[in-house]
Amino acid sequence: MLWFHEASYDPDPLRALDDAESALHVACAIHRPQLIIAFVVAKWGGHLAEFAFELERRHRQALTLIVPVPALGIPCFGNVGPNLVLHAAHAPRSRFLPWYHEPTSDKLRVPAIPGPLGLLLFADCNSVQIDRLVLELGARTAGLAGVALAPAWGTVPFAIGGEVHKGGAMGVFCDNPSFAEADSFPLATVHSPTMIVTAGTGGLIETLDNRPAAAVLSDWMRTLHPADFAQARHGVVVELDLRAQGIQSHDSDFATCRMIGVNEEHGVLQIDAPTRLYQAVRFAVKSGATAIPAIVVRAAAPEYGDPAPILLCQEESVPIIEYAFYQGNSRVQNLARWALRGVAPIAGSQGQSLPVHRHSVGVLHLSQGAFPGPQGSAPTPSDA
Repeated sequence: MLWFHEASYDPDPLRALDDAESALHVACAIHRPQLIIAFVVAKWGGHLAEFAFELERRHRQALTLIVPVPALGIPCFGNVGPNLVLHAAHAPRSRFLPWYHEPTSDKLRVPAIPGPLGLLLFADCNSVQIDRLVLELGARTAGLAGVALAPAWGTVPFAIGGEVHKGGAMGVFCDNPSFAEADSFPLATVHSPTMIVTAGTGGLIETLDNRPAAAVLSDWMRTLHPADFAQARHGVVVELDLRAQGIQSHDSDFATCRMIGVNEEHGVLQIDAPTRLYQAVRFAVKSGATAIPAIVVRAAAPEYGDPAPILLCQEESVPIIEYAFYQGNSRVQNLARWALRGVAPIAGSQGQSLPVHRHSVGVLHLSQGAFPGPQGSAPTPSDA
């Protein structure tokens, strides 16, 4: 299976398609693609039908899939990400079958293909029960990998074979069980020591343990790993002890609240929930200190060839990737261009599937032996 990849930064959907395809023209003329996956930015949602029709018209011999995501690429060094990323597969000896699951359907239909199946899955968490869907599909496939989307702007529109669907789940089955593979690296949570609110009212916390709350936060952030400090600068959450309000919880004694602002001049923190005097609180941030080495090692696995696989990350995980980028890690720099932001990885194996970790970073491998397009080194065919 031979893969070609290209991106376009043009804001116009059809011009972007022309731009990406012009770079792929020579490669695709020699190795006609049987599968084309287009990741587009969500703001193109109103043009999705037009874009899907044009992509299908140009590649009638191929199965086409279009997936809108919140954002593409990692904006390292202030650069904007692309608006379109095309992945084209030349696999004349592989069989691809499109699949779509209606958001209102209770029945799960899987095509009857002899032998073990691989599945590349894209699911809208806002319209389907994603964990249940992944569990059932994982039991029926030899290999399951994909992307879970839960954007704040609502239901995700998908396009498959030129036809646009609203919500649900979409994918492509392949008679190669190694067609798509994914790894998920859940982010651990780093907590500060528990402190007591010694002054404050409503959503304002003035002092913690008789010290200005903003100073306490600043001191704690300076103790973090540099990757976690980069993460904390983009968002620290405050956890309140529920027992002070007479609330019992089976999951945790602490409830997560969003920090609205920090007034360093007056040393005050503002959160989106009321606090009580002498209530226990702590700060928390998702940690990428352990995730970064694991991602780099996994992405550099020799069996996956070049380029590096597709990075999958939530928006709050972007600072972790930026930190690794700033450290000059060439493997992460290669990952940054193809990254999908605002998504979570889906991973599974025969008879098993992992839970969808919404606070995680992942990598998606499009088959063993993925090779770069015209801008990289010369492609080398691998077994289809």
